[in-house]
Parts: sequence; C-alpha cells; structure tokens
Amino acid sequence: MYKKVIYPALFLIFLGCGGDGGSEAETIIGELKEKYAPDGRTAVYTIQAERLSGGVRFSGEISSSRVRDELLQICEERGLVYEDAITVLPDASLEDSLYYAIVNVSVCNFRSDKRHSSEMVTQSLLGHPLRMYKKEGYWYYVQSPNDYLGWVDGGALTRVTEEEWVAWRESERVIFTENYGLSYSAPNRNSEPVSDLVLHNILKKISGGPQWTEVEYPDGRRAFIETANLADFVDWMQSRDADPDSLIRTARRFFGIPYLWGGTSTKGMDCSGFTSTVFFEHGILLPRDASQQVRQGRVITDNVEDLSGLRPGDLLFFGKRGTADSRERVTHVAIYLGESRFIHESSYVHIQSLNPEHEEFTRYRYDTFLYGKRLLPLHDSDGELQLSAVNHY
Repeated sequence: MYKKVIYPALFLIFLGCGGDGGSEAETIIGELKEKYAPDGRTAVYTIQAERLSGGVRFSGEISSSRVRDELLQICEERGLVYEDAITVLPDASLEDSLYYAIVNVSVCNFRSDKRHSSEMVTQSLLGHPLRMYKKEGYWYYVQSPNDYLGWVDGGALTRVTEEEWVAWRESERVIFTENYGLSYSAPNRNSEPVSDLVLHNILKKISGGPQWTEVEYPDGRRAFIETANLADFVDWMQSRDADPDSLIRTARRFFGIPYLWGGTSTKGMDCSGFTSTVFFEHGILLPRDASQQVRQGRVITDNVEDLSGLRPGDLLFFGKRGTADSRERVTHVAIYLGESRFIHESSYVHIQSLNPEHEEFTRYRYDTFLYGKRLLPLHDSDGELQLSAVNHY
C-alpha cells in the first residue's frame, strides 16, 4: 500500500520569543532541518511562528502530526510559550475523507500552481497511486509514489477511499508494455478508441483471451487492449531484472523520444524522467530529479579523465562543482554505456561520449562532469533490495 509517512522540512520564522527565545528558536530550526532533510520538491510544508505577547503563534501546514507534535514538545521542554494553529494535512477541504487517488489518464501532469499555464514539474501514469493533501477549486495537491508534490487537474484522477485503493491494488491488474498504443471500445482495431496508452500504464483486468483483454479504468470505463501488449502486473513486477545489460537494452528502446521538461513518459521526458522510466522498467523507483538521484548509490569516479572504474548501467551526473562561495549544482543525469559513451535525454534520447577522440564527443558534458555513481546491485548490508517499486503499487 502506498502509505508512506512524510517527515517534511520545517521552515520556521521566529520573530522573537522574548529573553533567550530567539537563540532557542534558532536551535530548534537547525535541529529539525537537519533531522528532516528539507527538499521543496518532496516536502514543501511550512510552519511560521508569529510573535505574540509572551510567546509565539505557530501556523502553516504540515503533513505529519508526528513532526508537529515533536516541534511542540521541543518548545515545551525548552520553556517556549506558544499557541498551536498548525494545519495537519490532509486538509479539511477534502471534506469527504477521500485521501487517495488513482491516475485516470495515460499521462497526468503535475503543475507548480493551480493553473494549466504554470510549470509542469513532473508526471504520473494511468493506474498509478496518488496521496491527496488538499483541494482548491478543481485542483488537488497530491504526492506521487516517489514523493514528488504538485497540483493536478481533478479530471485526471479518480479519488478513492483507502479501502477502495486496497481493493484496486489487490485486484488482478495488467501493465502496458509497449511504448505507445490505444485501448478500444470493442475487441477490434476498427472500433472507436477509449484512450491512448503509454508504457507502464496499469489497468484492472476484467477478462482475457489470446487476442484481446478487457480492462477497466479507475473511473469504471471499460475497454479492450491487444493481449500481446500487456503483462500481468504481479508477474511483471516479480520478473524485473536489474542487471546492467538488460537496463541498457531498455534505455536504447527510447531512442529519439523528444525532451520535455517535467516529462516522465514515452510521450516526452526530461533527463531524470528518462532515467526514472528506464529504472522503473526494472522494478526500481528512483527519486524524481537528477539532484535527488545523485544521493543514491556510491561514487565510482569524480574524474572525467578516469572512467575506467565505471561499468554499463552506472549513472553519470553533470552540473557545476561547489566552491567556497557557492553550492554544487547537479543539473543533468545520463546512463553509462561503456567506453566513455553514455545515453541520455537532451533534445531527444541519443548517445554521446566523454572521449575527445570519439565522433559523439560532447565538450559541454565533458566540462560539466561531476560523478559516475553505481546503483546496481541495489542491496543494503542486510541484503534488502533498496528503491524497489513493488511496495508502492
């Protein structure tokens, strides 16, 4: 079940607490920020503290009552007088207590704000789960399985109770295994389409045959999909193989797909959307952005002139190194192919090289190379598979 507890960053603005309250407040800020690793893309809840006579008034939003309780407990332990006006999400705007949703279109766009003209920050796919936090008009503030947050048009999702989500998850489901396709209103290609489909769309199976499978969408629509383009979801997830050779074969099937900022589907991808899609094909749920993916795995090299320790399937990261006056910025990610070549999404999915003697050499990536990191095998010291997607779906 996708029911992850979130421990967001707390941005606390203390306008004075009297006595030593200011220094105490700064201590609290530092402790909580360090403990809960602030990231505005996956934890954008803010707590503010307004100065009152004799103390402070906490307000704002947070998605974990546990973190709110810890904040207030620290204040009590340190003798800070406070008033608690914090909103713990999900918000009361979700008055019907439907705190889960399932994507109902082939590709669902997450926006940075509540309008279609705002920046697209990421995407989610048909049949994938969402966690609901609040509603404004017909827009919903939601979180994807890899923790990314954004605003979604209500027409792109079907809201469900926790029990309905569990029923969907436990139903017999199929996953679409081609890059593109269509579902039809009848079991023949001459019938009207119900919707388009992309790789990794998930639907409920109603019945199946050698040529056609009848499926159901989260909103109850029925359709037919050619059986050859589907796999049983449980069998598919259990059969995922994350060896480097198979991962590289997957990456190559996306040649030519155009670049799309915020894109995570075969309709269009950005650089980290490409790596996320490739790894998901192997049952691995990567963090969304390059600057988050770089936190995974272990460094093999940080020297562009010595790539000898790398092997196919490693991730390459690019950007700007930190200095005494500025932080390191990771802005791009690619998949290493061997012999200094890599495959990545930049304008479109293609191969380039870090070897100046190669025809595919790219000076820009050579000059901005930061790290080569290894994620495979994805096991911790106890042998547990890390970043597995199975528990989220």
